[in-house]
Amino acid sequence: MTRRPAFYFFLIIAAIFSTTLGFACYHYHQSVYKPITAAADRKIDLTIQPGESGFSVIKKLNDHQLIRSTFFAKIFFILQQKKGLGIQAGDYKLGSSMSLAEMYKIFQHGTFDVKLTIPEGLRLEEIAQIVWQNLSIPKQDFLSQAQSKRGYLFPDTYIVPQKITAEQLIQLMVDNFNQKVSPAMRQAYENQKLTLKQALIIASIVEREAKFNSDRPLIAGILIKRYQNNWLLEADATVQYAKATRTCLTSSPCQWWPKTLNDEDLKLNSPYNTRLNQGLPPTPICNPGESSLQAVAAPEKSPYWFYLSDSQGHIHYSITFDEHLHKINQYLTKTPTIY
Repeated sequence: MTRRPAFYFFLIIAAIFSTTLGFACYHYHQSVYKPITAAADRKIDLTIQPGESGFSVIKKLNDHQLIRSTFFAKIFFILQQKKGLGIQAGDYKLGSSMSLAEMYKIFQHGTFDVKLTIPEGLRLEEIAQIVWQNLSIPKQDFLSQAQSKRGYLFPDTYIVPQKITAEQLIQLMVDNFNQKVSPAMRQAYENQKLTLKQALIIASIVEREAKFNSDRPLIAGILIKRYQNNWLLEADATVQYAKATRTCLTSSPCQWWPKTLNDEDLKLNSPYNTRLNQGLPPTPICNPGESSLQAVAAPEKSPYWFYLSDSQGHIHYSITFDEHLHKINQYLTKTPTIY
């Protein structure tokens, strides 16, 4: 009879242990193999420095709310490292729809990806310079392969392998362009009787002519109206492009977008000089961002035919040439942006 209470006590302890173990196993499985969410995926850029500890990485994951439990994450990391599966330094793009096990698997690759930021409105040569500085891809290699992609290299921030080739990078940027320029946007261009290339050329001019996004739809509307009515576009950005294309061949460093233009510059013999040549330049003059591309898809209609930009980048619009001349005298001390 005296052994029965001890037996019951043992059963109770065993039951508690089994329940606790089952509870722990369940939460370990949830913490390691189940993502925070399978729905809306938050994208997080995470850098693991050389020599950084696994526990430091866990803290970063927890700070970004990418894991359920730091306790179980530490156990998982220890178990993986005992198997010889260490983590590697690098720049990683993670998402809230990824489980801890999936992220750890990525950490083993050690790609040390590079974050490459291409701002809006750069010409091809400027992009080649950034690519060379960040990825050591020779500028001439990039330029020779990207000549036919002027304007299609979508400005964005890219996370790319350190050893990506020029061809792979160019294709990545073009693919991004094709994704951003939606079928609806392409249809909007067609509705205005513009091909994709024509729309892209106008968007590239809008990108360089407008400092503020709020001005882009109205400038796009004026440029499209002038083009479709066989007016000269007379956009200084195209003259800047033509001038730099010529002068930067013989001077280094050079200004890819010269701030001042004199009378000789305005008469420059170049197919890109829209002060002399009717119609559009032969190619985009820069790689426009989404706001400029959208402005050409949905231009703002107005009675204006002229505009100029003052020293602060604010645009002043005019209906008639006389009104435009008056604003030149009012706002400018140098050659206006367009007339």
